[in-house]
Amino acid sequence: MSSSLSTHGRHGPTFPNLISFLICLLAVSSCIQQGESHKTSTFIRKEGTAAGVVAFGFDLGQSYGTSAARFENGTTIPLAKVRGSAEYTALMEQIIRRQTPDWLSAGGHWLSPFRALKRCLGLIPSHSHESTVLAEMIAALKAASEVALQTRIEAVVVTAPWMLAWVSQIPDRHPDWVVNNALTLAGLEPWPTDHWFNEEFYLGEINTVLASEERWEYTRYGLDRESQATSSAQFWSELKGNLLSLVKQHATRDEKYNCLNPFTVLVAGEAANTPEFLDVMHDVIRAIPGLCASKSKTPEWAKNGEIDQVEFIIPNDLTYGAAKGAAIWLRRRMDWTYCAEIGIVDNGMLPSIRVNFAELQRLRLRQLQHTLVDHAVTIATTRTHPENWPKDLREYVQALQDYDYMGQRRQPRADPFLVIGERYVDRCILEAAMSLESNAKESLNLVGPLGFWETKDTQPEPVGGTRTDNYRRGWVKGFYARVEAAAVGGIFLIAPMWLMVLQSTMYTGLVATTLRGAMPPGAPTIELNHPAAWC
Repeated sequence: MSSSLSTHGRHGPTFPNLISFLICLLAVSSCIQQGESHKTSTFIRKEGTAAGVVAFGFDLGQSYGTSAARFENGTTIPLAKVRGSAEYTALMEQIIRRQTPDWLSAGGHWLSPFRALKRCLGLIPSHSHESTVLAEMIAALKAASEVALQTRIEAVVVTAPWMLAWVSQIPDRHPDWVVNNALTLAGLEPWPTDHWFNEEFYLGEINTVLASEERWEYTRYGLDRESQATSSAQFWSELKGNLLSLVKQHATRDEKYNCLNPFTVLVAGEAANTPEFLDVMHDVIRAIPGLCASKSKTPEWAKNGEIDQVEFIIPNDLTYGAAKGAAIWLRRRMDWTYCAEIGIVDNGMLPSIRVNFAELQRLRLRQLQHTLVDHAVTIATTRTHPENWPKDLREYVQALQDYDYMGQRRQPRADPFLVIGERYVDRCILEAAMSLESNAKESLNLVGPLGFWETKDTQPEPVGGTRTDNYRRGWVKGFYARVEAAAVGGIFLIAPMWLMVLQSTMYTGLVATTLRGAMPPGAPTIELNHPAAWC
């Protein structure tokens, strides 16, 4: 019995130590991953600004893939089109039908750290079949694009039809995401996103096609299914009914949704110009105002419920539109100056203008210093006291106190002493002020943004916050501070008890006594009547 206890005591800590080692290793792998992501992002942005690196976009369609390139001068060209193999087409159909993202599947959360560890060790995580099939398509697109442009491709951004299984997966470097594993297998670097900015984590095909048209915004009814239908007329009739049901669902999804807002209908894909398909789309467009009229029950539709409320977009390039949009997306992230020159309002990536009232206060302090020095010189040389020197001294003291207060109110986003271009109301104020000076924009230095770019639809925050919000934030902050203090006190209280119970030695008693003596003032106390405490 004693031998068994001795063995347990000798080898018991092995399992906790192993867990600690794995946790530390995962933390290091996360840091390495983030560092590599930042390094790649910085390198490509620097090269894109200095040397005009070409931005490449790949579109992984349901049956074929396309690629396009975006140049520094704003030119976008198609590069290659690769037909997918039977295995690729079957895989895409399987993924489209999948109703749960991989990372939400059973055990997905628990296996994620181990996949991160495998990537840190240079191994490709799971999804081997999907990654391999997708990598074959990506590698074929890469080879064909390199031949077409006679240049080497290092990094690309990928777009694809919207699929629930790939939600929040493109583009990023997360170890669970199958597309990035495929990019790595194909010898390409996944383009890293900056989560600090408001990125579209999933480059859905709709967004990228709209981007290629200089615009921003069903697998059951592909043309391959027409031959499987009872009749061609039935197939197109079912397609029309399905599209109208989607419109009705969209219009009635929210009681507050304004059905008077214009609809945008976009078609994409090499078969989007099929006459029968376009006839169905025109029928759907003509029916949309009637659906909204029945939902809204407002007289406005008597004059506004017309077909011109629905915008129908047929891209100029049905085949390469999505790939072009992906390349445009990547080009924008390579070079801030490029975005500024062509006037794209990039959500968080453009340089901003910032007015810091604390700088004005420092100027005021310097001005008052000069005034007080003049007063001091006058008193020393003429033996007379200037009339306003006590008032100026008081203003200087008050200004210094105000400056200290400004430092206390410093906040990352809602700083009341900053006027920044990212906030919509602030941006309006800045534009109004700069419009009064002809050379205002040329004389100002652009700075990096502090966060997301707001739009006119964003609810503005009051300067300094409301009293209710400030009280609530103060209470929550104080509550967390009290919880933190209680947790620290509990650790200093419980840890010595555990040490003396698990390891009854003289050194354990000394360590426990030291920890007990280091308890924060006011922490709860319990007398430990354990023999080991007196050894």
